[in-house]
Amino acid sequence: MHTGTVLWYDESRGYGFVADHFDNQKIFVTHSELEDFGVSALNRGSKICYEVMRGRSSSKISSIKSLVPECRLH
Repeated sequence: MHTGTVLWYDESRGYGFVADHFDNQKIFVTHSELEDFGVSALNRGSKICYEVMRGRSSSKISSIKSLVPECRLH
């Protein structure tokens, strides 16, 4: 399980990036992972717990597991 902070998320584009707390790697997050978790967007600075799918050249969030209570959601 990974934790990270939302760097930015653009609801109109349907994607954004999260900075992983362990290695500060930028992890790609898409609208489909948010829909699976039941939210439509993330705010900059929100803290999340998630699973990661590692690719050859980048990493992507495969599922969001939880949000820190102070996170603001749309």
